[in-house]
Amino acid sequence: RQMKSEWPGVELAKSTEDIQCIALSPDHSHLVLGTASGNILTQSIRDPTLPLQVLQAHSGRIFSLCFTRDGHRLISGGGDGRLNFWSHPQLKLLCSVGFQPASGPADDPKVYPLSFSPNQGILGAWLADGRLLLYRTD
Repeated sequence: RQMKSEWPGVELAKSTEDIQCIALSPDHSHLVLGTASGNILTQSIRDPTLPLQVLQAHSGRIFSLCFTRDGHRLISGGGDGRLNFWSHPQLKLLCSVGFQPASGPADDPKVYPLSFSPNQGILGAWLADGRLLLYRTD
């Protein structure tokens, strides 16, 4: 099977940042990138001539980005051990949840993959110290 691009030949803004993760908004209007420096970069796909938006989101690497199905919320998980909930496309911080190491300072609270259940009622987050956390979002 061959894949076709809806945006053939569209070049988005360039960045020198070390990209760690990527998410596409459900309505295909924005591409969101998480960087090693803790920034969220947002690029309009509908109008790629608009400048790249840069937001300092975490004090460590961003390892995961996840949109809600309606696209109104973006969740970022970072090396600072935080889950941040953002409005989208405004990227206003709505709330932040921090994690402590499981048993001591040697444990690592980094937030790695994020995923929503198919009905969007549960958000799953895996921490580097081996914990899997589930949150009700409904």
